[in-house]
Amino acid sequence: MKPWIKAAIGILVLGGIAAGVIFAYLEMSEERKSEAEMEAPVQAPSRLARGPEREVLVLLDEETRKRIALETQPLAEALYRPERVAYGRLLEDPSGSQSVRAPVAGTLRKIEDRAWPSLGEKVEAGSPLSRLIPRFAPAERADLQARLSSARADAEQAATALGVSRAALVRARTLNAEDKNVSDRVLQEAEARVKSEEARQKSATELATFFEGAITGNGPAAALTIAVEQGGEVVELLARPGEAVESGQGIVRLARYDRLLARVTLPSGDRLDGKPVGARVSPVGYEDQPLKGEWISAATADPQAPGETHLFRVASENTSLRPGVAVVARIELPGEPQRGVLVPSASVVRFGGRVWAYAQVAEGKFMRRELEDGKPAEKGWYASSGWKTGEKVVVSGAGLLLSEELKSQIQVQEEGK
Repeated sequence: MKPWIKAAIGILVLGGIAAGVIFAYLEMSEERKSEAEMEAPVQAPSRLARGPEREVLVLLDEETRKRIALETQPLAEALYRPERVAYGRLLEDPSGSQSVRAPVAGTLRKIEDRAWPSLGEKVEAGSPLSRLIPRFAPAERADLQARLSSARADAEQAATALGVSRAALVRARTLNAEDKNVSDRVLQEAEARVKSEEARQKSATELATFFEGAITGNGPAAALTIAVEQGGEVVELLARPGEAVESGQGIVRLARYDRLLARVTLPSGDRLDGKPVGARVSPVGYEDQPLKGEWISAATADPQAPGETHLFRVASENTSLRPGVAVVARIELPGEPQRGVLVPSASVVRFGGRVWAYAQVAEGKFMRRELEDGKPAEKGWYASSGWKTGEKVVVSGAGLLLSEELKSQIQVQEEGK
């Protein structure tokens, strides 16, 4: 074979090999590119935009808003007073505490078909507590006539008070039925007062009957029934069945925790000018459920917290609150109230240690705005600046908007790397 033919064949073979190598390299590159695209995470389109003042907006179309059940409502105008913040603790209200005592010396007996009260048990007003077998000393027997007169006087007073309480209950029921002119709580308190007076009258009448029988010699040898005049929770057991007790000795102590006192102290150097209008008392852990505080009086300062101290009475339906719980009180000062808006509790989100809410600035556009001067209220937060009456605020889905905003910001930052 001629040399030039061999050279041409060699060139063709080398060209084929080179073409094969190039084709294989291109195929491998395409496969790697496809695998990389398959392994790469799917990037959702960002739902963030910038407003005229470079503020961040969250954009949601109508379908997305329906899917997450996003709702808005216009802000209502609200009036609120200037405040001072004070700190303290809850105390037991003495008016809600009762010690059940033995009317005469004797021996305690358990009432049939009824267990002896236990700590934490709730006892209704008028409930029988125990039986007492009296034990009279010679000097006490000579004094039975005076005791009888006193018991009869107590029974008459109890009967008079019971009549007044029943009349008040009838009036409260009538006013409650007429468009709630009297609240359900006032009605419940009137009913409890009637039960308490009934128990008091029954106890005084039975005691008078017992003394009368002891004097005449026709009295029963049975024991006296000791009833609870004011209902509450058993917080202390002072005697047990079978024990001998003296006249006036305590048997149990009851307390009511639907009424408590808040003893709060202003920061050192701060003081109030004039009598407070009231206060919103927020127990720690229940900041979204502030209690309405009624000012009672100024109190003696604690040497460990030398600030102006005040006492407030609070009523609560939260039965888990107990004396000793730390509270933050926002004391309302006298004077003209300020105008602002009430941002509902459902609108509030917390981020970065601050309080925010989402305002609807346009159809499908939402902006997170801080409650810079926000003050907790019973059903939300008061705000006097940065928010306007009638402006729409998100009341359902605010947490999802915050999540979407933060997620989109992270995505933008990653794409910018």
